[in-house]
Amino acid sequence: MSNYDVFISYSRRDDADGFITRLRAALEGEGLTVWMDDKIVSSAEWWTQIETHIERSNNFLLLISEHSLSSEWCQQEIAHALTFGKRFIPFQLSTIDEQRVKGGWLDQPWEQIARENWEPLRKVQWITDYLNAPEFDTAVARIRDDARTDPAHVELHTRLLLQAQAWQNSGQSPGAHIGGDPLVAAEAWLAAWDALSKDNKTLPAPTTMQRDFLNACRAAEDEIARLQAEQEHRTHELETQTQRAAAENERLGRRTARFRIAALIAAVIGVIALVATVVAIGQTNEARDAEAIANTHEFEANGTAVAAATSAADARFQQATAIAANATAESARLEALAQQAESHFALGDLTYQRGAAGNLAAGRAAYQSAILIFAELGNEKREADAFFGLGNLLLTRESELAQAREAYEAALPLYRQIESVSGEANILRNLGELALREDDLSGARDFYELALPLFREIEDAFGEANTLKSLGDLALREADLSGARDFYELALPLFREIGAVLGEANTLLGLGDLALREDNLSSARKLYEAALARFREIGDALGQANALLGLGDLALRENDLSSARDAYTAALPLYRETESVLGEANTLRRLGDLATTAEDFALANDYYQQAERIYIRIGSLVGQLNVAIGQAVVSTQQGDVETACAVYDRLFALIEGTAYETHPAVQQQRERA
Repeated sequence: MSNYDVFISYSRRDDADGFITRLRAALEGEGLTVWMDDKIVSSAEWWTQIETHIERSNNFLLLISEHSLSSEWCQQEIAHALTFGKRFIPFQLSTIDEQRVKGGWLDQPWEQIARENWEPLRKVQWITDYLNAPEFDTAVARIRDDARTDPAHVELHTRLLLQAQAWQNSGQSPGAHIGGDPLVAAEAWLAAWDALSKDNKTLPAPTTMQRDFLNACRAAEDEIARLQAEQEHRTHELETQTQRAAAENERLGRRTARFRIAALIAAVIGVIALVATVVAIGQTNEARDAEAIANTHEFEANGTAVAAATSAADARFQQATAIAANATAESARLEALAQQAESHFALGDLTYQRGAAGNLAAGRAAYQSAILIFAELGNEKREADAFFGLGNLLLTRESELAQAREAYEAALPLYRQIESVSGEANILRNLGELALREDDLSGARDFYELALPLFREIEDAFGEANTLKSLGDLALREADLSGARDFYELALPLFREIGAVLGEANTLLGLGDLALREDNLSSARKLYEAALARFREIGDALGQANALLGLGDLALRENDLSSARDAYTAALPLYRETESVLGEANTLRRLGDLATTAEDFALANDYYQQAERIYIRIGSLVGQLNVAIGQAVVSTQQGDVETACAVYDRLFALIEGTAYETHPAVQQQRERA
């Protein structure tokens, strides 16, 4: 959904002569995007839409009259705009009897809201020009000029407000943070506003929620920097310990050499002593020969025994010293490695959660480092967890399917070896998701059906619900509409029971796709809009993109090309923001189809080529087929038969030997070729 320049809050009783309707048209004629509620029916879903449009508007144009000030819904709108720090443009339509207005609030359920709104509303300067000279064009010009004051400030305020709201709705999840240049720019904007004097403060003012959001984002950025610095420090420590151990080994080697030299010297001295003894014996009388020889033998024996004992003791001392030193060094090394591995793992997880706000290459490297270290430490559980995290990053954020499979298949035997049923079940389900992405429908079913009883065995309702939802997606791909409905309707109450809003939203989205396939367009719209509201509630950008894509497909089915284009155009930056390359490619292809319908063939080919490059990179056969069909249609409509034939040849070569070879849509293309 796009943002708006102006949200109009008014009482329908003031539009009896069509003034407000004309005002809206005139403001749009001035180039402003305007939203006002022109529906009669009120409901919870309707009010959610009102809140969303207030939040997404840069200015809140309040058309003040006794009617609007006495309207419950206008007061609710004013309160919501004040809560979100919107810039007010209070335009007075008629004179106000304050006592009569306040008297009308008495005993109303919303009386307190109206009284709390009144003081801040009175502090804003009202535009009263229309009271004195009711000139329509003058009124339009004044509102236009006010709405365009400080556009950069108010647009950043709205954008930051939506980001902060998404963060708040997600339970302050790190996945909703901003980082890098966008965070620096937002902090600079806030610092510049804070530095202004009181009289020069620009409206709207930053809200507490925006400040809290930026503080949380900065804390997360600092935490990433701390983790990276900690990793570098631990790596340096490990290198230092390794160098010290090498130096100690070298020192011990030198000491051993010294002992060997000492032993050699002792041996030489022993020989010299022995020679001297022999000479002395030759100079003594024969009576003492036997005694001298006996003494000499005893000396030699004692010397040899002492030398042997000394040598053995010294060897034992050296061995004990080396063992103690090695044990201490090894213990320190293992502890440092474990800490380093956990830091790597935490950085990988943080990067995965933040998606585009993080550095995916750094996340991949962090997981890979953690895997290597956990393997060296023999920690199979954490090694499997790191493989699982890497697989999720590769599958969800980068669409690297072959590498994701390698990671999952490395984790699976580790989980089985340590008898982790939960780990095994999650790996099997994700392998099913991967197979579905590769159009291997049979393989996907096998994996899901292996995972489902495991989740039920350990009473994991969340895993069970996700697997049922995935089986619904698979059935929808297989055109088994009844089966898809059965699986979705089993999953939905499970998600609601455990409060899994994301799972609920994704299931509503699947039911919307199902309704569209059944040509139940009214039901499809309700389901898509309900899913979109839930995704916005938790700040899930990828989910919002998927819901917008569904609404675009619905508009296309209704032949509302303008609405379809708006929906696709709104979805595309969200897919890019979350680095969902498959979603990006699917949206580009649909925009190509729209351009073909509008006979803008150059634009259509540009969209198709962008989509095709992505499909080829991620290995999506069905995506390549759809692009080829679109390109063939373009060439045919341009009368370029040669190019059309070449495209068809490429299409048929792509599907040769696959399940798509006999698909009805492909047979239709064969007939056209």
